[in-house]
Parts: sequence; C-alpha cells; structure tokens
Amino acid sequence: WETGTKNHEGMAGAAAAIDYIASLGATYGRASASASRREKLAAAWEVIGAYEYQLMDRLLTGLKTIPRVRIYGVTDRMDWDKRLATVSIRKEGLTPEALARK
Repeated sequence: WETGTKNHEGMAGAAAAIDYIASLGATYGRASASASRREKLAAAWEVIGAYEYQLMDRLLTGLKTIPRVRIYGVTDRMDWDKRLATVSIRKEGLTPEALARK
C-alpha cells in the first residue's frame, strides 16, 4: 500500500550522489577501481575528512591572527579528533548578524 508514487527523481539523485562520493574514494583515496562500493565510500570519507581538516587548519590559523575574535571549541591540532570541521566564532563589538554581513 502506497500513498502516491515513489520519488523516482529523488532516488536517482541519491544514487548518483552515492556513486560520485564512491568515485572520490577510487580517484583520491586508497580504494582501487575494482574495490567494492562500500570500500570506495569508506576511502572517500577518509579523503573528505582529511581535506576538511586542511581547510579548518587554514581557517583557524587565519582567525587566530584577527584581533578580538573568539573561536569556540577545540583549537589545538592535537585535539582535533574531538571536533568536527565546523568553526564558530564571535568578534568583540559585533553582533553575529553584523559579523556575517562583513
């Protein structure tokens, strides 16, 4: 029993996104072209995570040089396994909205 039809476009899009992410594991990761999709996906997430941390390193290094900027969360590279590559900041004298507009 179903209410309406299946979202074929959504399923096709999700399948294509999964295939693309798996291709990253074979292209940039340690998975071979003949590896299973699961192995390619695992390798892709490792590569994506490493790239996110490179970007985060660059961002945090730059933010630390800006006067009156407070970085929330872990900033020590030795503890990065305890955080995600999402950075929250606050600049003294600016509301979050004003900072976002700059």
